[in-house]
Amino acid sequence: MSVAFDFHTLSLTIDYTLEEYQKSTGSGDLVALMGIHLPEAGPVDRSKFLRFRHEHAHFTSFMATGLAELYGIFSDYLLVFLFRVLQGNAEDLAGIELELPLLMGEADDRLDDRTREIILRAWQQINHARAFFFGFGTRLSLAGLVDMQPQDDFWSIYFDERFTPIVQRYYRLIASLKPEKADDPCLSQNRALPSILIQGRPRELTSRGVMEAYAITIELLNTHFRKMESDLTFYGSPLVRDPGPLYTTAIEYALEHAGLPQSTTLEEYLAGKSPPEAYYLITALSFAAMQTPVVQKLDGEVIFEGNLHTLCSAYRFQGMVEALKEGKIPPLPADVRRKSDRAGLLTWLHACNEALGDTVSLNIYGYVGRMFNQEARLQNMTRESQSLIELSWAARANFIKEPTEYVLDAGLFAEIFPCQVRYIRTLDGKIVAFGDTGTIQARLISESAVPAFEAAVFANQWDSAWAKMTEVSPDERAGRIALSLLSTAHLFGYIDLTQNPEMPKITLRI
Repeated sequence: MSVAFDFHTLSLTIDYTLEEYQKSTGSGDLVALMGIHLPEAGPVDRSKFLRFRHEHAHFTSFMATGLAELYGIFSDYLLVFLFRVLQGNAEDLAGIELELPLLMGEADDRLDDRTREIILRAWQQINHARAFFFGFGTRLSLAGLVDMQPQDDFWSIYFDERFTPIVQRYYRLIASLKPEKADDPCLSQNRALPSILIQGRPRELTSRGVMEAYAITIELLNTHFRKMESDLTFYGSPLVRDPGPLYTTAIEYALEHAGLPQSTTLEEYLAGKSPPEAYYLITALSFAAMQTPVVQKLDGEVIFEGNLHTLCSAYRFQGMVEALKEGKIPPLPADVRRKSDRAGLLTWLHACNEALGDTVSLNIYGYVGRMFNQEARLQNMTRESQSLIELSWAARANFIKEPTEYVLDAGLFAEIFPCQVRYIRTLDGKIVAFGDTGTIQARLISESAVPAFEAAVFANQWDSAWAKMTEVSPDERAGRIALSLLSTAHLFGYIDLTQNPEMPKITLRI
């Protein structure tokens, strides 16, 4: 099991056992105070701390930039899509019998050929769109990405009016990627994501590459520039990493084209030998590229605006690098790290968004700030009481309070309002979360329903889905799927859990 932040479950897997984690963070009030914040100095392999910093940077940037709410549009759509496949046309899930995974392969599927093909085509297109916004890219062209016929075919079989807001929201997001002109060259390109030149050779810039540029740079800053060491500190892994070209494309592109006053190579950058200004620029630039114009209001409504060039982090990053090169964005202030006021970095971030024509993303922070001043529940929230919506709002509020600290140090110590990963998963398959056991279990079942349903529908997703839920033993998987089905059925009003409905009967075929 590797150290990783999982977008869907908002969990962070650390390379500590539960016992090692508890020893590292202390006990009693210290755990309540520190949460996931692992110590940097002491009798510890500092390489583990640096891997933690990398993944924690993914979490803080994901939560404070609008990416969490953008992913929420996918999460809700995936939930109803997979739920309807499992539910079929049943009106009452209680007592239903299912042999799972549903799709084992053509030789042993429980669906007719046409239905299976419709499900697979729609599912594949959703995952291409997810890879476009959050992953390492898609083989589809933009025209293929925005063609909603596969989704129309799916809902012609499985539609239920109670899912209308979720389905319409997803359709509107994908439609927003369409260029205004039918002859826009973006539609005729073979690939949906932007093509860039690095050392004269074409490369594809991906949204995940932008996210990795931020996390890698935070890790490098803490490896070479901001650290605490003692005689007991040691490194279990080499200090110079080679993440691979998929992870470094955005970094390479910025180093070559963003107009740094002193040129530097990727090798120098990864070894901590570039000027500090290079690390600050790529940290701020990648964070700005992730600031998408999406927010979920406290009542659950998701508001978003924008287009291909403002909603996709890859296109945002490309546009900002080009604007820096052309002088449309001023250089990042040389003393940005030392600025005690908020104006320097915020002014620069405004310039980045204005260069894209995005007037919404930063205004969202002002809206969140005003709501914090009005809502006592936001001011008094705790980690135990916090909803997923309030978690992302806390991240934005922490950014507003300490923007320089939040962006340039990934928010580790800029926590005026509680903003912790939802679940900590340890190497020995244990899970740590805030709250009482009953509340934690209920949240886990609800918030992990999508990976459980992925495993239940698609045999080829079985191993990767359960790897996200290491606390569920093989013997407990059928029960987890059944509970997820009941929880989702209750959420959408199919059943009433207070009436103690009969559990679905799940037989596993894998």
